[in-house]
Amino acid sequence: MYVRLGFAIAIHCNPDILLVDEILAVGDVGFQTKCLQRMKEVKDRGTSIIFISHNLESVNNICLRAIFLHQGKMKFLGSPLDAISLYRKFVLSSSQKFPKEAPAKVETIKGEKKIEISKVEFINREGIKTETFKTAESMTMNIYYFAKEPIDSPEFRLAFYLIDGTHYAWHSTRADGYQTGIINGRGKLEVIFPELNLMSGEYLISVLILDKDGIAPFDRHYQSHRILVEASKFTSGIVYLSHSWKLEKL
Repeated sequence: MYVRLGFAIAIHCNPDILLVDEILAVGDVGFQTKCLQRMKEVKDRGTSIIFISHNLESVNNICLRAIFLHQGKMKFLGSPLDAISLYRKFVLSSSQKFPKEAPAKVETIKGEKKIEISKVEFINREGIKTETFKTAESMTMNIYYFAKEPIDSPEFRLAFYLIDGTHYAWHSTRADGYQTGIINGRGKLEVIFPELNLMSGEYLISVLILDKDGIAPFDRHYQSHRILVEASKFTSGIVYLSHSWKLEKL
């Protein structure tokens, strides 16, 4: 309530310079939309606005120039697009400090495991093992397993999550109609993503192996594998849709 009142007073004072600090971090969507609309109106009247925010899309829409600050020091001054790109790269590079092998949150399976997930690795388009990818580039996921006895048509299942735990995507050999057949001993399942249509950020991945009916799990790694995705250009939203543009004069 105090933030709403403060913003309303400031916006109606016809200031020469308006300082707005993280106003979009509070309130509902309707309040945030009204704030942006009023800020654009004030800007069009010639008022200078200093807008402090982590809302990258709003920074790009409102600002003509942007400053990237870190620990009180200016790291960049220039166009909003360049500042946003640098900020995202900085955040991703900081996130890369997690261990090479993320500690697996493996749920305990009662009884002896007939199949075990040995390891999971991610390969980029150059054939290099990595956990960092760019939006829209290809990714290959290798799931290594060990079957202690012949197993008929086990189901392999993947689940992608945002870092906040939101369930993002789900894939399954059974749902896709892919027959794994009878497997025994050591092997590898290769999952190819021709275009990784994920936005910038960190993603958690669960890997499961179940019986042919998709009911009883043999082994599962719950959110135990992580990848980092970096967008090569400014985008927003939760998914990148492959597209092209064509302008026609009629």
